[in-house]
Order: sequence, then structure tokens, then C-alpha cells
Amino acid sequence: MPPGCRNAWPRDWSGARSIVPRSRSFFLRLVCLVAFAACCTLDVSAQLSLQVTVGQYRHMAYEPVSLNLRVRNDSGNPLSFRDGGTFSLQVRHNGKFIASRLAKDKGKNPIHALTLPAGAEKSISLQINRFAQLQRPGEYEVVVRVGHRRLRSDYRARPAVFSVSHGIEVWHRSVGVPRPNSAGEIASRRIAIVRFRGDHGDLNMLKIEDDQYVYAVSRLGPSIVGVTPQGEVDARSFVHTMVQTAPRQFEYRTFDLAGKQKEVKVYLFEGTNPRLVRDPDLGRVIVLGGRLAVEGLDFNTAGEGPTPAGLDDAPGVGDVAQPDDTIIEDLPDMADRAKE
Repeated sequence: MPPGCRNAWPRDWSGARSIVPRSRSFFLRLVCLVAFAACCTLDVSAQLSLQVTVGQYRHMAYEPVSLNLRVRNDSGNPLSFRDGGTFSLQVRHNGKFIASRLAKDKGKNPIHALTLPAGAEKSISLQINRFAQLQRPGEYEVVVRVGHRRLRSDYRARPAVFSVSHGIEVWHRSVGVPRPNSAGEIASRRIAIVRFRGDHGDLNMLKIEDDQYVYAVSRLGPSIVGVTPQGEVDARSFVHTMVQTAPRQFEYRTFDLAGKQKEVKVYLFEGTNPRLVRDPDLGRVIVLGGRLAVEGLDFNTAGEGPTPAGLDDAPGVGDVAQPDDTIIEDLPDMADRAKE
């Protein structure tokens, strides 16, 4: 370096002084370094192929978020993940990593029962809520990695993105939890029907909670502008809902206080709309008005919920809530059902 020239750069390979500015030269050197490192670590013979998808992009807070992981074995050998498989799941909320319960429960491996013959591919469905708390509004990104002791490196799927937000209550009721053989204090739960903006329009959602836990968030069907969904609770604290899902078509459902659906029926407009009526003496809830529809004649069930059949003014079924994905049985309880 010439005396007094602290910022001088060495000559290039041709012997002429480089005219590349310092900042640009540094950037080019950095790019070359990163490219060299990538070449050294790149596994050009991927032996596992992973694909991750999420059922819907928009979810209401505390609603189960279903993830589908598709794994293909390109190793040329059968692989059993019962003993030699590894699985990791990372979730970012608005760009920041959040704690994953999977890190604490390392023995709970969602792919432990997976066996892949050479060239085969299989799908696994799970709930992301079981591993991380997803109740805060915002955008989430989930990254899945899968490995096997017989493979030199782990493999990562492309991130899947979804969002979480709150809805607007349109009906609510507080009820006691039946405990016939107990003389202790009667616990209560709050039932609400919430209007929520989904991927294809507004949806009616059922939410059951108390001061500590959210027990259920379930999709009841599309929300039609100007139509208010109905809710009622009977003497056994069963929840009854009536939601209009299409012109002249209504869906009637009953749930217990854990959010488990007990019954679903379809009613049609016939002179009057069907409505929920509660007997003030017995606490029984019945449906008055309309006509009970007949499956196959008045509506069809094709995996996406009841859809109209033979109705001239029936809309499409794009807004009908999708069924829940299959969930692996031995995963831990939902991590985000407990309120903060």
C-alpha cells in the first residue's frame, strides 16, 4: 500500500489498478463468498422431497390450523421413520420466531409411524396449534424439516403462510356446565356466534370459551348479508344454531359445551323461514317453520357440506366451510386453547 493512501486497493490480475468502487467491490466479493459456500453445502441429489400446504389462508383466532405434509422417498431405499426419523417445525409470527412446543416434547414425532418404500410418497395431516400458540392476529409462516439417520442431511419444505384475525360477535349467551353429581360451584361458559372474514367471503363461526380456555372454534357456514344467524341453548346446555347458507336453505346444528357437533340438519324455506324456539317451561329447543330437507332430493353432500340440489336460485358452493383434515391421534393437546 503506498504511503498516505490508506484506502488504496491492490491491482487486479491484469496489472491495472482496479476502478471498481470500494462498496461495489465488497458486495461482489460477498456474493462470490456466499455462492462458494452454497456450492460446498448444496445437496444436488435430494433424497427426500417435501411439500407443505395449509387448508385456508385466513383463520380466526383459536381456530385449528390444518397443515398437510407430503413426503416423497427418492433415496432408492425403503425408509422407516419410527426409530430413525426426525421432524422439526418452526413458526414465525410477523417475521419473529415464536416458541414451539415441539422443542420441549421431542418424543412426540408426527412422522414416527411413517414408512416409505423406495419411490413412494405419503401425506400426513396435523394441527399447527398443537405445537405453537397462534391466537395473536397477524401473518404466520411455518417451516417444516424432516430427516432420517440414513440420510446425510435434513430436508426443508418451502414455507407455508397463513393469517389469524378476530371476528365480530353477532350473538352470545352464557350458560352453566351441567354437573349432576356435584355439589360444588357451577362453572359457566360463554357461547358466541362470530362473523369472520374468510378466504371466499364472510363466515359464521361458533366459539365456546370461559375465563381460562377456548374450547372450540367451528365454522358454521357462509354469512349472507342482511341475515342474522340464530343461536339458542337448551336445558342440557346443548348449543343450537340456525344459519342460512343459501337462498331458501338453512343449516341447523347442535353442539355440546366441548364444541363437539352432535347433529346437523338442512331446512328449506316453505312459506316461512325455519327458526329456533325455546320452550320456557321445559327448556327444550325446537325448530318451527320451513321444511326439513331430504338428502339427495333437496340437497347433496359431496364432501364440502350440504349443497342445494334442484334449486333454480341456488348459488355456488365456494364459500362453504371445508371439512377438518385428518389429525394424528397421539399428538399433544392444542397448545393455544389456554388463554394468555
